Amino acid sequence: MDDFRAISSQIMDNSLRLYGELGIAQAGIYMLPEKYKKGKGIIRVNHKYVNHIKAALALTKEVKGRKAIFRTLGVSGMINKAEKRYLSA
Repeated sequence: MDDFRAISSQIMDNSLRLYGELGIAQAGIYMLPEKYKKGKGIIRVNHKYVNHIKAALALTKEVKGRKAIFRTLGVSGMINKAEKRYLSA
């Protein structure tokens, strides 16, 4: 769970720096801790802001002083479908 907290904190910090509080509120960014497994996770975001969160992920280069690379495996309209498609594989 410490990894999840560090990762989500870093992503939120980069999102805040890039888009500000208003942008984060409009995007509705939410990391789902119960969906974090084996270095993969699901981020819930308003469909109009998918590219915004992808940019914030691209700007995230380190987590807790260790190099990190984030890849988007896919986009889904429903969380349960995203979990089946991207986390169970």
